[in-house]
Formats: sequence, C-alpha cells, structure tokens
Amino acid sequence: MVNPWFLVGGTAITTVPSTLIVKSINNNFTINDRVVLTKPIGVNLSMRLRDFQSDHNLDISNTLLETIENNAIKSMSLLNMYAAKLFHKYKVKGATDVTGFGL
Repeated sequence: MVNPWFLVGGTAITTVPSTLIVKSINNNFTINDRVVLTKPIGVNLSMRLRDFQSDHNLDISNTLLETIENNAIKSMSLLNMYAAKLFHKYKVKGATDVTGFGL
C-alpha cells in the first residue's frame, strides 16, 4: 500500500551559545521525573485535514479548517522556543523528539 498523501521532510538549523545547550545524561532520570509534551501532537494531520476532508466529503467549514491550519503553522513557526526557555527554568535532565512516530 502506498501513502496517497505527499509528505515533505525538512531541516531547521540555528546556532546558539554553548551555555544554552541542555546536555542530557541518560542515567540521570529517576522514577518520579515528569514527562512534558512541549508541542501539540498531530500537526501533520492538521495540515493534511483539508485534503482528507475533500477526499472523504466531510462536512468541515472553511473557517474551521483555516483556524486549524493557522494554529498548526503558528506552532511550527515557534519551533522549540518555549520548550527551550522551560528547559533552563526547570533544569531539565533530558529530552527527545517524537517527530515522525505518527502520534
């Protein structure tokens, strides 16, 4: 089976002072550590919703579709800015990226 939706990957690169890099140590986690999702899950789905809606004749208003798309674009535009600030404020021990896992 072939995925009928066109998918594009991308890369964003930036530079920051080394003092802003959070270095994780894999064995530094403890049982009561918290897991925090810093971005909404489903941004790709949000961006594909208009195609899905037209392919399956779903009754979704253009206003709602535009709101969903604009929220997804805003989220992607901010990337990790808020997460990075929280990392430093709460002295985060480590992080991972779940992009591409289809959540």
